[in-house]
Amino acid sequence: MGSKVLRLGRGVLLIAAVLVGCGSDDDASSPSVVEQLEAAGIGQFLGGDVPTPTVDGDWLRYEFTPTEGGPVCLFGDPYLVFVRPGTNDKVHFYLEGGGACWNEATCFGQSGLGAKETADPIAPLGVVGGTLGQGESNPLDGWNVVYVPYCDGSVFSGDNVVEYDSGTVYHRGRVNISAALDIMRDSFPAPSEIVVSGSSAGGYGTFSGYGEMRVAYPDTPILVLNDSGPGLQNNDDPQSIAERSENWDFERFIVEGCTRCGEQVAYLIDWALENDPDSRFALFSYQRDFVISDFLMIERTEYRDLLLDVSGEIAARNPQRFKRFLRDGESHTILLGVGLGPDFAVGVDGTFAEQEIDGTTLPDWIADFLVDGPEWRDLVEPEGVSVAAGEEAILTFPDLGEQDHGSIDFTLTPQGDSPDTGDTSLVQIRQPHEWENRMQVVKNGDNIRFIVTDNTGHEADISYKIPDWVSGGAHRIQATWDNGVTTLYVDGVRVGSNTYPGDLQFRPNTPMHIGSPLDGTSYGGAGADIGNFKIYGQRTQ
Repeated sequence: MGSKVLRLGRGVLLIAAVLVGCGSDDDASSPSVVEQLEAAGIGQFLGGDVPTPTVDGDWLRYEFTPTEGGPVCLFGDPYLVFVRPGTNDKVHFYLEGGGACWNEATCFGQSGLGAKETADPIAPLGVVGGTLGQGESNPLDGWNVVYVPYCDGSVFSGDNVVEYDSGTVYHRGRVNISAALDIMRDSFPAPSEIVVSGSSAGGYGTFSGYGEMRVAYPDTPILVLNDSGPGLQNNDDPQSIAERSENWDFERFIVEGCTRCGEQVAYLIDWALENDPDSRFALFSYQRDFVISDFLMIERTEYRDLLLDVSGEIAARNPQRFKRFLRDGESHTILLGVGLGPDFAVGVDGTFAEQEIDGTTLPDWIADFLVDGPEWRDLVEPEGVSVAAGEEAILTFPDLGEQDHGSIDFTLTPQGDSPDTGDTSLVQIRQPHEWENRMQVVKNGDNIRFIVTDNTGHEADISYKIPDWVSGGAHRIQATWDNGVTTLYVDGVRVGSNTYPGDLQFRPNTPMHIGSPLDGTSYGGAGADIGNFKIYGQRTQ
């Protein structure tokens, strides 16, 4: 769900909510999952004509001429679908993100919100990575890919044409998904396995995508991989909820007997897992996702609580078949290779391959999701350590395994009425009275410095000027080391690097001084709030 991200046409990258249904009938003679879905009208748009494709690099490009009731984009542009043949009999059905709109203001650019208007891919298909990339880092490498562009404004959930004051809008999300499924059935009539995935608006689209896919392929195992579209809505915003219901006309697709989908769309997972034994669901998200929280008009910490509460309920009820990979951060999406951070910094929380919680990387987690293996665990990253200005903390250096690579990550918020030109200690990792094997992030005057001294005593220093930092302004600091190379990032931007010839050999229980003055040095306390301090056994940039 979104807000002010990636300007596309009149809109921006964001998302919204709604979908099929929850609730079930415990009676042994209850209808099958497909019968229940079909009774709600799901699958009614399947069976359309498939256009002849053209070759576009490694992809086949299908274009639908707009027709009455057929697939079409928000303002009447042709709908497109892209297919990349793979090397096995499995299909990855990827739902693109790119906005949402549900009234005059959001559909015609008067609100700061909006939706992607055309079916042109959000990024060039030849360069996307992550789960659409080609290579060992992609656990879906070799799969056939159906890339489903997003341009209906209704997060793939609606079927309505609305005459707004400024023009006609086609909320044809279900028709568009069905057109993509017609191509998929024509190209891959009997896949052995299907993954339905999606990012942002496409993540919300996985809820409708699952239902349409199950009707299209009644007997094939379906795995749903949701990236940053967790099916949440702000129930304290009844006007937006009512407008989406009316203008997208999605409620007629709710399965009869659903009891909680009107509360949160995410509860569809409960219904699906109870009724469909050939399904599993997985969710990736940053816990304080700045796009979703801004779109829902709630604070990021409030969004985190909502995400953890709702997804935690579902995980507790379905511990074997629904699991989460929830990073502690504010970025948005990851499946295309990199995410989007606050202030629109790309990749500030690392790449797809660099995501890790408790020793499990995201590629390994997804790989074991596919086979229900041991690394597919419910992973919720804990919050970091925060130290207010004037306070101090002394921790111990954790066991990171090999010490030749890692990273420090925290936010720094200066405090005080005027810039502090003194020397202050932000992070000091070192044994008392020892020159070798130490790591420092400090402020000298109007410079921030990242200093690493290896086991030979060689000092690698990076310095970056920060004269304009003012009280109350938060800045993200990331300092990484990797096989003799140090790098400093400020607010997601690489500001310098250096090298050291030796090794780093921190002894067990080496002290980590966070924000505190260090005896025997000129450094005083931080004079700033240090927030969400974390140390990782790998690079996060």
